[in-house]
Amino acid sequence: MYEIVRTLEKQHFTKGGRAMLVVMVRCLQCGETKEVLEQNAMRSNRLKRAHCAACIKHCYHHMTDTRPYRIWKGARERCENPKSSDWQHYGGRGIRMCPAWSKSFAAFWHDMGLSYSDDLTIERIDVNGHYSPDNCRWAPNMEQQANKRNNRVVSYQGETMHLAEFVRRAGFSKTMLTKRLNRGMTGDAAVESALRSAYDKSRNARRWRMSTTWSHVARAINS
Repeated sequence: MYEIVRTLEKQHFTKGGRAMLVVMVRCLQCGETKEVLEQNAMRSNRLKRAHCAACIKHCYHHMTDTRPYRIWKGARERCENPKSSDWQHYGGRGIRMCPAWSKSFAAFWHDMGLSYSDDLTIERIDVNGHYSPDNCRWAPNMEQQANKRNNRVVSYQGETMHLAEFVRRAGFSKTMLTKRLNRGMTGDAAVESALRSAYDKSRNARRWRMSTTWSHVARAINS
């Protein structure tokens, strides 16, 4: 969007001879100042365009060595290059990048740049959907791991959660718990079995067992 700094004395004349005001504006995104027609500046503001042409040009020419550019390039490779090691999970099963993003990093950055942070990764909200503005967001890595198609889901203490969260809450090693889950046990049954086992108890598991025991005692007293 633009801030109109001042109206200039010179005017632009259309082919029909109509005079149009010329103004000096400053882009609120990159700080670039330039002369534009007043009506064009006002139209850009009405449409709430976050980036001016200078912003987009700067993105394209000065971000090729940045993390966002590598993320965009990697996503496009997965969707469009059959030689990519991840092709079978993306392009090979019909996942595509929308045409605007595929043609231009600047278009991708225009849509996704304002919400970007170095501690986030790009995520498709619908894991079976495409890379497009309405289906992508920046998300913490743990949240993205939970959204993977092949992530194991476990029911534990009345909640449904992904395996990593289950292991964290239970306090036992992943190997110890998945071994029991693979036998067909539920999350609760796997934890109960691990508690009864005389082997491979971690400090977190013992602490979890003590807290669970005291919570049972407290419920019994209050009932």
